[in-house]
Amino acid sequence: MSVYRHMLDGCSRQPSGREYRSASWAVLDTECTGLQLGLDRVIELGIVWGRGGETEGEWCRRFWSPRSVGESVSIHGIADEDLVGEQPYADYAREVAEILSVPGRLVWAWNAWYDCSMLRREHDLAGIPLPQGTWRELQHLPFLLGMEPTINRPSLTQICRRLGIKRGKAHRALDDARDAAQILIRCYKEEV
Repeated sequence: MSVYRHMLDGCSRQPSGREYRSASWAVLDTECTGLQLGLDRVIELGIVWGRGGETEGEWCRRFWSPRSVGESVSIHGIADEDLVGEQPYADYAREVAEILSVPGRLVWAWNAWYDCSMLRREHDLAGIPLPQGTWRELQHLPFLLGMEPTINRPSLTQICRRLGIKRGKAHRALDDARDAAQILIRCYKEEV
């Protein structure tokens, strides 16, 4: 069964048969000032995109935030001083929307609900709509590769280790997006 048929219930059109090989996708990851929706802000965004089992490009930026990074620096290592001189997210919102709104592109994230919620807030503040209706959760895909669900909510690091994917720097947006994209590509190549 293709990854599309299994994971994309509710989409307006699902690729079938060999179409998945040329389907457009993007995998993204955010780093934020914290975990509080409606309060915290996106300070780093990484996006990797491609078609079928091939990567075609990537994009990463850091953003100035009016909200302090605070204790989140212990997770991602990005401090307030690292953001001095960076532009706010709003300055890049249109570019992000263009990357994500390629016709037929499916947007994936390890924790899509959180990343989508954080980006939606940034786009609302910028007054630029975030593409809707194509977001998919990546943290469940490894089980389609025959991995036993021995961990209730596995981390990206745990799944990369189990699949033999060399891990980039954890909790850096572009490295996390690249690693998650490798999981997606594995699913494409194994036609799950």
